Amino acid sequence: MQPPRSTDAAQTEGPPGSSLFPCSNDPSPRVMDAIPRHGAAATGQQFNPTPAVLSDAEIDDICAGLTQNAAKVRYLRDVLKIHVSRKPNGRPLVRRSDWDRRNQASENGRPGNGPKWSKAA
Repeated sequence: MQPPRSTDAAQTEGPPGSSLFPCSNDPSPRVMDAIPRHGAAATGQQFNPTPAVLSDAEIDDICAGLTQNAAKVRYLRDVLKIHVSRKPNGRPLVRRSDWDRRNQASENGRPGNGPKWSKAA
């Protein structure tokens, strides 16, 4: 709760609540500053979401030793069995969800979409 204003301050600042709608020459806070913040914005931390696709550096690390974009696409598609699209410049485009699903399958020892046998063969 704000302390009561004096009549002099109210006359110089305009009507109550006018600071929420500042004019271009009004030095009062902007509308977005008056909105309460939650989560990372409240603590001052920046929110850096993970990109939906693998970066070029990540793909280069996965395809170490391959320099041509077509070879990288073939390696990802045929050897690692990942769905690969192409960027306009020819580089491979891999969704992070596909890469995570493949990594999870390799950690479990069986393919993610393979059969779930009750007995080992």
